[in-house]
Amino acid sequence: GQRSPLRLDRSEARAAARLNHPHVATIYAVGEHAGRPYMAMEYVPGGSLADLLRRSTLSWRAAAEAARDAARGLAAAHRAGVIHRDIKPANLMRDPEGRIKLVDFGLARALEDTSDADLTFPGAFVGSPSYASPEQIAGVAQIDGRSDLYSLAATAFALVTGQPPFIDDDPAEVMRRHLNDAFPPVRSLLPKGAAAPEALVRVLARASKKQPAERYASAEEMADALDDLLAKNSAADTPAPAAAVVAESRAGEVLSEIETTA
Repeated sequence: GQRSPLRLDRSEARAAARLNHPHVATIYAVGEHAGRPYMAMEYVPGGSLADLLRRSTLSWRAAAEAARDAARGLAAAHRAGVIHRDIKPANLMRDPEGRIKLVDFGLARALEDTSDADLTFPGAFVGSPSYASPEQIAGVAQIDGRSDLYSLAATAFALVTGQPPFIDDDPAEVMRRHLNDAFPPVRSLLPKGAAAPEALVRVLARASKKQPAERYASAEEMADALDDLLAKNSAADTPAPAAAVVAESRAGEVLSEIETTA
């Protein structure tokens, strides 16, 4: 069937357009044309982290720096009353200097018509199953910024392992596992020769708690934790292996498939 039209959340889109932060892509215009919403934003020429993952994983340090930068951008957004709802590698862009910029804020919160089986999952969930928080999947009416922190933890997990925390051909099974299962041990899925400090394991474990109250209280707190682990583990940086390992893996294929469903 045809895809249902998305509804632009104008109040949140306007709030996002007012954001001025080095880790948020600037939004220039928000509107509607021929019945379809649009958002014109800054062009970030460095590509997304999803593009990078199709060639290689990141070292734990590069992944932690990317997550730290994204968390700083999320902190600014949350202070402005904007929740992203779709944090994933494809929405973390790199500028020519290597800085992370968040894109795709608040484009759509819900479907006007949820009858389309291509977009509607159990609980009327619409989004990216591999990176969605339990409360998003459960259809909680009022989510807060801690939902973005869960998705950021799933994203960081993918950056260092080359795959999201849960993989299955059935999106409903992926969502069930986000609702019920802890992330797999990140170190068990690192590419051969790669390493990650215990502090990173702890940050990801806390940010990915099923109950929002057990996560970091804010994106700023998570960013500070990532800054702290970067400062205290400077000698533990081990680069990830060559690009072909991830590019040819099933995980890379799944990442590519998932990015197209958002």
